[in-house]
Amino acid sequence: MTKRSPRTDQIASLVLSSDATDADIAARYGVSRQRVQEIRRAAGVTRKAGRPPSGAVTHRTARGQALLARVVEAAEAAGVEPEAWVDRAIVMRRG
Repeated sequence: MTKRSPRTDQIASLVLSSDATDADIAARYGVSRQRVQEIRRAAGVTRKAGRPPSGAVTHRTARGQALLARVVEAAEAAGVEPEAWVDRAIVMRRG
């Protein structure tokens, strides 16, 4: 069980209002990462393992796969390879 103190309340407030990592919060307040995790659990906040979603377009994301499919489709409609279609689009954009 987590003891209530003004410092614990400050840490809990930061845990609830920030995207800072447990390690960052621990370093800021001079406590262990495990202590920050205890406070987080006591506040009812859970974290998922792994990296947070970034919205990046990569070959592994649905967004990236959809973009690639659109490029391939547009290139086929223009009768060129996808690389050539992208090169043309870049040249046209540069003006």
